Amino acid sequence: MMMNFTKIFLSFIIVTMLLIFSCGLFQDQSGFANVQIKLGSSGSERSLLDSSPPTGVNITSYTITVTGAGMEPIQETVTADVPFISLLVPAGDDRRFTIEAQLAPNPAIHLLSFIGRETASLKPGSINFLTFKMVAGATKLIIPDYLNNRLIQTSDISFPESPIETGTFGFAVGTLAPIDIDISAEGKIFVASCLSGSPETGVIAFGDDINGTNLVLIDAAYVTAIAIDRENNILYFSTYDGTTATLNKCSLPYNPLDPPTPLENSVVVIGETEPRDFSVVGMDVDPWSGTLYLAAVAFDEEGQPLPLIIHYDPSVQIPDATNPGRVIHYAIHTDFRLIYDVVVKDEAVFVANAVPADVDELPPILKFNKNLSYAESYGRISDQEIVAVWQIIESFEAGDFYGPKRFIAKGNADLTIIDDSAAYDKIVSLDQRLDDSSWKTYPTLTNPAETFAFFE
Repeated sequence: MMMNFTKIFLSFIIVTMLLIFSCGLFQDQSGFANVQIKLGSSGSERSLLDSSPPTGVNITSYTITVTGAGMEPIQETVTADVPFISLLVPAGDDRRFTIEAQLAPNPAIHLLSFIGRETASLKPGSINFLTFKMVAGATKLIIPDYLNNRLIQTSDISFPESPIETGTFGFAVGTLAPIDIDISAEGKIFVASCLSGSPETGVIAFGDDINGTNLVLIDAAYVTAIAIDRENNILYFSTYDGTTATLNKCSLPYNPLDPPTPLENSVVVIGETEPRDFSVVGMDVDPWSGTLYLAAVAFDEEGQPLPLIIHYDPSVQIPDATNPGRVIHYAIHTDFRLIYDVVVKDEAVFVANAVPADVDELPPILKFNKNLSYAESYGRISDQEIVAVWQIIESFEAGDFYGPKRFIAKGNADLTIIDDSAAYDKIVSLDQRLDDSSWKTYPTLTNPAETFAFFE
């Protein structure tokens, strides 16, 4: 037994040394560090984990990306049978490593990848061994079709080449009213819903697929939004009954004997002395920091709404505060009208801004840096004055929106947006550069096969 262990250990050392020599570490590589990443030994294993992947998962390749201040991004893709990756990375602090394990297509699974993130400070000439916690990454599009009382799932936006599936998540026909969706670390689908359109019967339901296999319910009356911190296994959700707003967190896996923890939900606006309570309408988690970005509405004493986006730390306990959580900073923008959702992508935060038809000069999508400084905006409302009344008109042209309401598939690279009005509905896909050339929609002018009925 000891001899076998010794052989395995020596083999590991030999392989590592060969990798180091192959990278030329002992040559003149001043200013660089060597980084070693051990992968799964076969395509049936989830990389770098001590737990098993869901049944049916088969890894086909790994993509490693390294970013940091003062360096050009590094990206390398290898097949799943490669046991190690060895990289030469410019030395420096806070180098960010992302590894994504791409999965083979499987009609029975909504996951497309697992992803791991790690930050390391590298010294020149050093050898560094990194390990990762892998969590659910990219997914198929899972769409809350609210007024049709169903979920829709498809591999991507290329309908009908990518066939759609529909499900009621285990609820009786006509009772599911999905508001928001997120994915847990192991890939379970979480759906915020009111039942039969009644907010007071709100629930957060989670299961293995859009049919609600192994369904579990969490009572959440008047739920408005959810977000899951996959790295730390925390569910966040907000509620608002027209009078009282709450922000809550709940540990995962869910334990019905462990009640949700309420978080502070007030903000002191510049120029004012009294804090305003805020109601959250959309949220997302920054996977690097575990902090939240919130699309919110703060009310003054007269009940006047102020739309704003908030960077929020749910882990800090402020002295004398009843509940944990604090506002790091917030942003108010003159272009905000009805903000519905936010999504965190790389180094930016995007906001869905549903603009009324009579103010079409305002942008439906706004982009902010993570410190909430304004970066840029995109798009316009597709409208036309008809008999002295401004109305939304149907359009599939790049940049034309009806009224963006929700970002979906938030773990994917591109923005995928529910675009919704009383008369028209579509799904929009757009890259993070907000480039017209990346614009895709479904339906399209020549392919109007599927009828959505989102929120209006």
